[in-house]
Amino acid sequence: MKVLHRGLVAASLALSALAYGGPACAAYTDLGQYNTDIRKARDDVKSRLEIHLKFLRDSYDEAIASKNEPMLRLGLKEKLNIAIHDYIAFSKDPNVNRDDAVRIGQALEALRIAILAGPEQVRKAILNEPAPKDVYSGKDRNDMKSQIVSAWKERYPGEEIVAIRFDRDQWERRRERNWIENGKYFQNVDVSTLTVRVIVRKDAETATIYGIHMQRDNDNPGKGPQVGRKGIFEPKDILLANVR
Repeated sequence: MKVLHRGLVAASLALSALAYGGPACAAYTDLGQYNTDIRKARDDVKSRLEIHLKFLRDSYDEAIASKNEPMLRLGLKEKLNIAIHDYIAFSKDPNVNRDDAVRIGQALEALRIAILAGPEQVRKAILNEPAPKDVYSGKDRNDMKSQIVSAWKERYPGEEIVAIRFDRDQWERRRERNWIENGKYFQNVDVSTLTVRVIVRKDAETATIYGIHMQRDNDNPGKGPQVGRKGIFEPKDILLANVR
């Protein structure tokens, strides 16, 4: 592990500098191909390490770009541990070229630091995203907003709504004719849904965005839109300062 720890010196280098030369190519992020390549490398530990490094680097870039925190926290951390295990065996081999050992150790250490810091980096990036847009201008907008506030007070009395954003400009209509086996009849379905984002205070600095559906039964227009419950969409935190 001594050589691996020397990589701390190089950990501040940009990850793009870890490339091993040659022309640019497609990102190496296919898990199936990675596993196949690792099996093919067998006891060639240096080749295995080069495969680990390429996969970890490209997958890290993809996870950061897509803000995929679970991939950084779980998937890549697992692969990183496998790579470190291979590196320990590699660095202990007396026949290994020391320059190769240092280079690979530095690259692996830089990736280790980046991957472990990745989840927090993604969390901060998500927090700093802008609030959802408010684009719906239908005549029923204000009535629905009042409905949502009333429903929220009843269902979630401890929560404070700081904003409601209608981030879709029109309803989406779904028409189906479904066979009901138990009753031996067809049921006509004609509903329209509109996605709405409800932003609720979390603490002094952050809020949580919940997505809900307003739903309208087109066969019963007099019933009016119904307020859906939160839980359909994964909630997301945001800085209160970004809710304007």
